[in-house]
Amino acid sequence: MKTKNLDQLVHDILKETEVSPLHLELEITESVGLFENCEVVGQLENIRDLGVRVTLDDFGTGFSSLAYLHTFPLNGIKVARDFIMNIENNEKSLNVTKAIISMGNHLHLRVLAEGVESKEQMDSLVQMGCHYFQGYYFNKPMPSGAVTTLLENLHQQKLSQLQ
Repeated sequence: MKTKNLDQLVHDILKETEVSPLHLELEITESVGLFENCEVVGQLENIRDLGVRVTLDDFGTGFSSLAYLHTFPLNGIKVARDFIMNIENNEKSLNVTKAIISMGNHLHLRVLAEGVESKEQMDSLVQMGCHYFQGYYFNKPMPSGAVTTLLENLHQQKLSQLQ
């Protein structure tokens, strides 16, 4: 898809679906070559102005540049699964992950670790200052209907605990 009118496309979809922009997060990756175009910066700013979060996906892989953190209107970064899967047995992966999380926190970015597959990984990430996670430790990918059912069941459990 051409990015020429990405901000307008996001605006139109939000209007059509009546979804609150607070419930939408746009993940971008530097490897698609978006960042060579100054027009994209303006579009990302417009998207953020709508209330949509913008996150840099797979930070630390590909051609990541610290300039992206400075130049682009980001709300967050996602630590690449490649680092997370090795934090328990690879000191370099552990140290790179610590550095990314620390840097993200100091820049007031939401830092999400992707590919969390064990309680030990999650506990290590919490100690490093990471507050958001995704991965098989929490659940495997599922169709949207199954997600809805899961969330409804969790909601019912919470309600019954409050009574």
